Amino acid sequence: MNPTPPPSENLFLRSYGAWRQHSVKLTGKLLMLSILPLTLLVLWMGILAFGELKQSTARQADAIGEALASQIAAAVAEPLAAGDQLSLNIMLAQWQQNPLVAHTRVFTTENRMIAEAGDRVSAPRMAPGQGQFNAAVRIQDTLAGQVQLSLASEPFMAPVNGMLRQLAWAALLLALGVGFIAWRMAGNIRRVLQQLGEWQADSPAPGQHRRDELGDLARQLGRRYEDPALLDVTAAESDGIEAGSSDADALSVPEPQLENLTSFAQTTASEPDLNLDTSESITPAEVRLPEELGAHLLTPDPMDQSSPAVAEVQSDTDGKEEQAQDELAATPTTATQKAVDAAHADADAALTEEVALTPPAPLETTVLAIRLGNQEALRRLPRPRLMALLGRYREQLGRACELYNGHLQTLHDGTSLVVFNARECRQDELTHALCCGELLRVLGHDLQVEIADTGITLHLHLALCHAPSLQDVAAEDLAQQPACQTLIEQVQYSRNLLLLDSSLATSDILRQRAVVRRLASQPGIYCIERLQDPYQAMLEQQLNHFYQQRQS
Repeated sequence: MNPTPPPSENLFLRSYGAWRQHSVKLTGKLLMLSILPLTLLVLWMGILAFGELKQSTARQADAIGEALASQIAAAVAEPLAAGDQLSLNIMLAQWQQNPLVAHTRVFTTENRMIAEAGDRVSAPRMAPGQGQFNAAVRIQDTLAGQVQLSLASEPFMAPVNGMLRQLAWAALLLALGVGFIAWRMAGNIRRVLQQLGEWQADSPAPGQHRRDELGDLARQLGRRYEDPALLDVTAAESDGIEAGSSDADALSVPEPQLENLTSFAQTTASEPDLNLDTSESITPAEVRLPEELGAHLLTPDPMDQSSPAVAEVQSDTDGKEEQAQDELAATPTTATQKAVDAAHADADAALTEEVALTPPAPLETTVLAIRLGNQEALRRLPRPRLMALLGRYREQLGRACELYNGHLQTLHDGTSLVVFNARECRQDELTHALCCGELLRVLGHDLQVEIADTGITLHLHLALCHAPSLQDVAAEDLAQQPACQTLIEQVQYSRNLLLLDSSLATSDILRQRAVVRRLASQPGIYCIERLQDPYQAMLEQQLNHFYQQRQS
């Protein structure tokens, strides 16, 4: 037996030994094998892209720097010839406002600086490439001085840095996605391998449905554990049992089978013996029967004449048959009384069901009709303005219907019918329709203001009627209802007024909600003059809410 070598004092050797003994899980290996090459590839591509972009940016910066230096030299030639240092400083300060220019200086022919603008920058903060440019100042082909220009690096490197930042984020997201997929795959592989390790060969091998190498391994293990020698031993044991069955019958009595016990229990239960010995009976623990089947089998059949118990009962019953018949004729039996009670209960249930199925009284419905009038004049508007006006009209109509729980239906001629059902309006459909109509009438004045410069008058036709429940009426059949046909004929007489028929205008429920007046041009038609309080105040609040939403 070799002794264990003492641990080394070298830190690197100890670290290497610990790393050799440390085992990396399958999930970690797959993550490293998927993320590490991807990270190296992205890093290499990023370095190459940064180098190419930096070279391209350096070429552009050199061209821009030479052009700017030449322009500044041409601009400062005249003040330099005149010796005007104030003009030189002002001109350099103006060039300094250019974000590309970091620092400018003007030198004389004796290399003496006479003007300067900006802060001096170090080499890392200069633009890529040369960074610093010199241009000669000439006056009539005579050298008068020199201009030195330094370009800032931020305007040139900002796009490059931004693109590299986006590339880094994209690489990070890609690495996270690849790592998640690798982690899921490693988890599935580890789970199958763990199941194969715990497999006991008494069931199908786990993972046989897979179509990869793990599936092949599972199927191979399943075939390997099907040992033919085990099958031969089992067949030999069965032959030995059959050969020695005759001798076993002579020496011992075989145990009863389960089928024999069940049939014996059923026969005993169907033919009860009054003198049965309880010591020889079968206990419930040996034979279990369903509850309903057991109750049926343990109940004697009154029509079975072969049973001794039934015969004895029959002999006792024959002597009392005449007396029982007399008693049955005198008083009703319990079964008859139960039948009578059941009949009464069925009659009461039928009456209750008939009352429950009685259809409720039809709910009322209020219908509001809206139409844009003077359409011939509106068609003379420019198409963009007309479409904007119609869009504004539909928007206001839809918001008003949504506010007051109305169902909007548009007919082929452009007339819109808004149906207010009593169930959805909390049995106050008339108030909802009145407030909706008055709100649309006021909003119609806003539409008129939008086209006031064209000289076209916008008419909004509104009318209201009360009708039986129209909740179950289809949209295409709504215009065929008598109340809706009368309403459509009535709405054409409106000019920015909410019209009513005489029956609705004279009702008490409407006078509690609005003030009406008779229409002079058409007999039998009324219009809403104003709403009663508090409905008028509620309408003003809704208008203010509409205007605030429009401004926001």
